[in-house]
Amino acid sequence: MHDVAFFEGQGCPSVALLSSAFLNQAHYQAGGLGLKQVTGLLIPVAHPISDQTVGQLHAKGDLCFKRVVQALLHGAEPFGLSEEGDAAPSDCMA
Repeated sequence: MHDVAFFEGQGCPSVALLSSAFLNQAHYQAGGLGLKQVTGLLIPVAHPISDQTVGQLHAKGDLCFKRVVQALLHGAEPFGLSEEGDAAPSDCMA
């Protein structure tokens, strides 16, 4: 989140890819870093991450690639938390 806050502050479009398990914490940290608008900056990737094989990580990355490119070039489609605090549906979560 620090990198996103830095680059966004410089006027450089940025996104954070993160494990879906840490989305709540990312929203909290973004607020603490002064990011007023995190909608579209956070792109969750289906949890888990750390114990995945290289092939599994590539597959997860492939699912998110289109969304990352759109976010960086054209602005991301809104993404946030549901009322229950869970990640909203995402094409990266398949």
